[in-house]
Amino acid sequence: MKTTDNKIPITNKPNSVVERIDTDGNIIQRRYYDSNGRAVKDIDYTNHGNPNQHPKVPHEHT
Repeated sequence: MKTTDNKIPITNKPNSVVERIDTDGNIIQRRYYDSNGRAVKDIDYTNHGNPNQHPKVPHEHT
């Protein structure tokens, strides 16, 4: 599923993936869900406007 919403849901369909995209269709964030539908991993394709804390792009949050 793709969304332009600012926040991706914490829970979703089990074993699914949601991509947050910008208005140009570029992926900003991808969230993975486990077999219970809980978020388990995010991959961010920006530095969130904070290059000192996130110098590597893309980067992962679990």
